[in-house]
Amino acid sequence: MAMFIFLLMMTSLTMMLKFSTLQAALSKNQLSKIQIRYLAEDGFNKFLYGEGNIEKYMKKDILDNFRLVTVNDYRIKLEKGHELKPYIDKLGYSFKNIDKKEMIFFESEVSNNGLKTSIKAYGPCVNELFELNKPLLDEEDLLPEEKDLFENFFHTMEKDNWDYDFPMGSNYRKINTKKDIVLNYVTENIKPILGQKQMILNSGEVNQITDYFRNEFAVIHLKRDGVENRNLTIGNTEQNTKIILHGDLYLEGDLIINQDFEFQGLIIMNGGKIIVNSKTKPQIEGMIINKGEKIDLESLNLIHNQKCIYRGGSFLPGFIDIDIQVIKKF
Repeated sequence: MAMFIFLLMMTSLTMMLKFSTLQAALSKNQLSKIQIRYLAEDGFNKFLYGEGNIEKYMKKDILDNFRLVTVNDYRIKLEKGHELKPYIDKLGYSFKNIDKKEMIFFESEVSNNGLKTSIKAYGPCVNELFELNKPLLDEEDLLPEEKDLFENFFHTMEKDNWDYDFPMGSNYRKINTKKDIVLNYVTENIKPILGQKQMILNSGEVNQITDYFRNEFAVIHLKRDGVENRNLTIGNTEQNTKIILHGDLYLEGDLIINQDFEFQGLIIMNGGKIIVNSKTKPQIEGMIINKGEKIDLESLNLIHNQKCIYRGGSFLPGFIDIDIQVIKKF
């Protein structure tokens, strides 16, 4: 009987030891899974919020996505020596418009010590100012939640000279000036360059040309000269041709439209008026952001066009604003 009890105790002890060993192994495995999931989320956040990563690995492709260059998926290849390269196997992102907001979706795969896990994360990626779905954003009619967006935007735009996000070697034209300027098509009195139809920006002074450009996309940043407003004049009342321009107009002065005019993009008025002298209503597709005198909407054909807003906004400071709201680990 004593021997039976002894054998029973030894068997029970052996089973307990095996169970304890198994439990320890399971606990260790579970701990490893928790650790790699933490590593995956930590690595993703380090990439997204690490200094210079968006600028270096994503900014160009994000901006191109809003400049009518559509790609379904983007893959990020971390350079040799990047602190995250040893354990991030795959990192990519794509875009999808949900409820009239452009969302960015990330996918990341991570491996460490023989274990693998993946992360999916998403959230809005564009400054809310450009997704208010309004053709006119006026200082006097702001909703409470729009005031900070509005003020922060103008604070940035009021800098003396902004280095806009233009791609290298592009045909887009950027003009920063503190002079009154007049925009016209080149006429028969001025010899065109390369024999093509061109636009000409003139400072208004005799024989002083500010710029020629053959494309029809421009960002014009017209600053006050001290306290004196500076104006942009479109065409003249004696011409019957339509002037077509795409881009962004930031004006610390008046926009004077003397000729049939069609514009796609953003018009940002800071302290000036829109004066229409043309025979037909100017057509503005995109958005007007106004700080100053009320705009006479009866004088304009103003059409909300989100594609034009995205394209124009992509050249302005603060356009990219990634805000990850959901992270899922698998």
